[in-house]
Amino acid sequence: MSEAPAKKVKTNPQSGIVYTSAGEGSPKDFITWHDQLPYRYWLHSRLVEEEKGAPSYRILSFESQWIGKKGQAEPDKMELALRMDLAVIRIGGANVEKLTPTAFRNIQLGALLEAHSSLLTSKRFKASTKKKKQVQLVKTFETETYKSLFLNDDGSLKEPAPRVRNLELGASKRDAIFIAYLYAQQVEAGSNQPALRTANLLGLELKQVYVAVRIARRNEWLTSGGAGKGSGALTKTGLKAYQELDGDKLYESFIKGYLKEME
Repeated sequence: MSEAPAKKVKTNPQSGIVYTSAGEGSPKDFITWHDQLPYRYWLHSRLVEEEKGAPSYRILSFESQWIGKKGQAEPDKMELALRMDLAVIRIGGANVEKLTPTAFRNIQLGALLEAHSSLLTSKRFKASTKKKKQVQLVKTFETETYKSLFLNDDGSLKEPAPRVRNLELGASKRDAIFIAYLYAQQVEAGSNQPALRTANLLGLELKQVYVAVRIARRNEWLTSGGAGKGSGALTKTGLKAYQELDGDKLYESFIKGYLKEME
């Protein structure tokens, strides 16, 4: 008895291209995408005129996009069109240095992640302390710029400015839930050093934050990601304890000093 032919398993494309034309079918701006789960990588190169010799392609952009362990379908036409529009207006020509693995090894990724987390935390602080205003027209986006706020010229993370030593917060349960609340915010914002960030924000010694986090976890106010991991989210019990101590007023009073330093 012969076996039934095996069904073909449909798989999503793992790579693709989108490009503009420079005449005679030669791509000018050329984008490729490649799936290596859980990420999709996008590369954009442009055909540029060389001072000597024939035109050549230079990589102008590299992007990493998370698409999950199971991946996603190929990009739709709208996404491809938007990416192509951005590629066309992107600056870059013969002066662009060639992209090599060494260039990626020199990226201060840890510093960039901390800078991203710091700016996100600062924005949330400002939003939480801003007084309610009259209804305004909804904007599709808002933007702010900073000059060397968190990064040095070489891309490394700046050391935080020393805060005035905080003598108001100690190791009481009241203080512990407040410190744990701020610690959880740093984790949520993506900081890889939430305890250090919390200590710097509040003007505390690092060991004070560790003690507060232990108290919070012992009282089931804060979840744990395991020994030695900078993780944790406020539990329902923790949020209730924070609200009972009128944490928002305490939060605003301590954060005002930080916001003044950010201006």
